[in-house]
Amino acid sequence: DVKKCAQDIESAFDIQKGKNDKLINLLNIVVKWSSLLAVKFDKLPSKKLIRNVSHILASYSSKVANVEIFNRHYATKSKEFSAIIYRFMPYYFVIRRADVITRRISVRTLSGRVYCYYLTKHYDTNREASGMHQLFALINHFLTKEKETCRRFLQLAVPHFAYFGN
Repeated sequence: DVKKCAQDIESAFDIQKGKNDKLINLLNIVVKWSSLLAVKFDKLPSKKLIRNVSHILASYSSKVANVEIFNRHYATKSKEFSAIIYRFMPYYFVIRRADVITRRISVRTLSGRVYCYYLTKHYDTNREASGMHQLFALINHFLTKEKETCRRFLQLAVPHFAYFGN
């Protein structure tokens, strides 16, 4: 039964025989619908209130708990450069980056700096980019040790991604 179905698919979409009209029509339909969905998504409002999604994040403050800013990097941190979460910003944004829908949340620390995180559904456990992110974090740590770069507060901007599965 499976072999018969596979043979039917091969005969219907065989490019060598010149019967590829069905395949080209199918691809045209898929491309047209994906572009229509992208245009429709871009017209939707992207700024949304975080309290509509999570009351816990909306009401969180540093008085509740002293939680250090979260990242996946293994850089060593000294006490004076640690970043404690003050509160989550009241809005989050639903954006499309490289044809992937992500939610961007912003977190303000006690020092006043705002960190942005992109929440994506990620099903692949192989995270090859994390090595590059860890390298940038370690370079930032060494830049704080150098006299001139520490005086100028020179640091590399490292994008933060928070992965959550199913």
